[in-house]
Amino acid sequence: MKITKSQKRKIFRISFIFTCLLGLAPSFTQGNEWPSVSFGLPRPKSGCPGDQKNGWREGWRFQDLDDSDKSSSERSRVSNGSHMDVTLVGDKKDVNRTFCMKQNNGTQTRFWPKGSYCIYKSGTCPKGMTSGWVHWDDGDHDNHSNSKRDPLPDGSYDRDTRIFYCCQTDGNWYDSIELPVSQPFYLLTSNSTDTPKCQMVKWAFSYLEYIVFDTEDNNNKDDQGGEHLFLDGDKKYYCYYEECRRTMTGLSGSFRSHKAAVSEMDPRSQYCSWLITLAETYIISLSFKDLTIPSCNDTFLRIYDGSNGAAPLLGTYCGSNASTEVVVLSSTNSLYIVSNSGSYERRAKNIFTFHAQYKATNSTGW
Repeated sequence: MKITKSQKRKIFRISFIFTCLLGLAPSFTQGNEWPSVSFGLPRPKSGCPGDQKNGWREGWRFQDLDDSDKSSSERSRVSNGSHMDVTLVGDKKDVNRTFCMKQNNGTQTRFWPKGSYCIYKSGTCPKGMTSGWVHWDDGDHDNHSNSKRDPLPDGSYDRDTRIFYCCQTDGNWYDSIELPVSQPFYLLTSNSTDTPKCQMVKWAFSYLEYIVFDTEDNNNKDDQGGEHLFLDGDKKYYCYYEECRRTMTGLSGSFRSHKAAVSEMDPRSQYCSWLITLAETYIISLSFKDLTIPSCNDTFLRIYDGSNGAAPLLGTYCGSNASTEVVVLSSTNSLYIVSNSGSYERRAKNIFTFHAQYKATNSTGW
């Protein structure tokens, strides 16, 4: 008996539901919840990665820094294009920044994954993380006016500022971990690396950013101990993340691989995805203007006949089978494309590029 296109779609949907009921959840469902322990992160300009219902609250710290006369290049400053909710105040460039503090919402069921990164300490460090601190010797002038609003990371907030961290150093920054990426967020760099590095996160771009704090010039007492964020004197490094999963619903379109990072400050990504999803009466044809993946060592492009990684795999492309001759036709109204551009540790100058285009065909007339 011949199975129609609509019957195939129904069979796929039923098999997907059955897979989930058996507990064989597809990989895209992982990493959609933050660990339940208390911790803190820098606040992006777009807001905290969750609301008060989910235990997130905001606090801020204003640091009144050195008041001596100097050029603007010696004052406090932030990296170009910074996404952090930080304000440089007045001619002396004092620093006001906001924190996202997550309250413990129950027994810890999900642990922070192994890697090379830090978070702000709030209570006991999570399992597998080690504590440390950084001390800012804020300005010593007579009209000193440090201020704050709780909640804040563990630390001391008086004439000077000391902040405590919890750091995970059991893994490699270049091995992607899974965290919630539906909303932008920050992690902190780790002093366990030789140079500042952003922990790679699946389905996200990472942006290395910094703040230069113009702390006291005279008899400066800046200090640090234990495991903490990466710093280079007055310059402290942070990592901003935003989603690299894209959904397309037009009847035709195109998309490309993401530009490779050249400098340390360029955005980086490893695992990214593109979902083409249309009305049920359509199927999709996908072709390539460019498809160059020289190595199969931890690099690939995968195409699934459905809306996620639980759908049937239509092909994995790398090495000799990655060429512009590749044409893929869906049997459903969705195609899900996943790219792994490889580890930055192993792929120093490897070329990974593609330029894909797709068009839809209405199958009702078949």
